[in-house]
Amino acid sequence: MARASKILDVKTLTALKPEGLTYRRSDGEGLMIEVRPSGTKLWIVRFTVDGKRRDMGLGGFPAVSLAEARSEAKAAKENARNGIDPIDLRSTRRELRIKARDDASEAAERTFAGVAESYIIKATPGWKNARTADIWRSSLKDHAFPVLGKMPVAEIDRAAVLRAIDDVWSSRPATARKVLRRIETILRFAAALGLRANDNPADLKMLRHAGLPALPGGRKHPSLSWKRVPFFIKALDERQGLAVLALRLCVLTAVRSTEVRCATWGGGVF
Repeated sequence: MARASKILDVKTLTALKPEGLTYRRSDGEGLMIEVRPSGTKLWIVRFTVDGKRRDMGLGGFPAVSLAEARSEAKAAKENARNGIDPIDLRSTRRELRIKARDDASEAAERTFAGVAESYIIKATPGWKNARTADIWRSSLKDHAFPVLGKMPVAEIDRAAVLRAIDDVWSSRPATARKVLRRIETILRFAAALGLRANDNPADLKMLRHAGLPALPGGRKHPSLSWKRVPFFIKALDERQGLAVLALRLCVLTAVRSTEVRCATWGGGVF
C-alpha cells in the first residue's frame, strides 16, 4: 500500500518546469520536490517532532535520485516518530565529522612527517640554496619516513631512530650522517614547539652508547702544518701539469677544491 502512495517518477520529475513562483509537488509520506523559478529542484521532507512541523532539505534532483530521496525521507520520518529531530541529528553528525577531520588533521601535523614539513617551510627562507628544501624532503622520504614518518614525534625513541637509519648507516655513510643530523634537527624543533620531551634520541653520542657502530671513513683528512707550506710550494715548482697548477691555486687562494675543479676560463666561479 505504501508504494501506491508514491506519485512521482523520474519522467515526471524531469518534466517539471519552473514558474514565476516556487511550487512543490508531493510524492506522499511527507516527501516533496520543490521547484524554484531558477529551475532548481530540491527535495524536502516534512515531519512533526514534539508537536512542531518541520521541513528538512535532502539535496537537489537529479544529484539526489528519487530512490535516495525516498530512503532519506523514510529514515527522517522514523527518527521523528521516535522523538529524534532529524535536523538536529544531521547537525550533530556534521559536527562530529568536522571534529573527526580536524582531529585527524591535527594528529597528522604531530607526526614526524608533519613536523618535518613544518620545519622545512620555516627554515627555507634562511637557506641560501633553493634546492636545499627539496634535498631535505627527498632524503627524509627515502631514509626516515619509512619508519618515522607516521609516528607521533612524542613517541619517537632511540630504537625507532636506529631502525630508520639502519640500512643507510653501513651502506652510505655520508648520506647516513646527513639524515641523522636532519632527524635530530626536526626532533629538536618538535621539542621547541612543545610536541615532545626535550631529549633527542637522534643524538649521535647517545646512539653510540646504544650500540650504533662508528661509520667508516670517520677520520679527518691529514693536514699540513703552515710551517711546511713554503717547502711544499717549492716542491710543486719542480712538477708539471694542470693538477699541480690547481693545487697551487688552492693553497694560494684558500678556496675549496670544488671551486678550483669547476673553474672555467670565462671566470664562471671567480
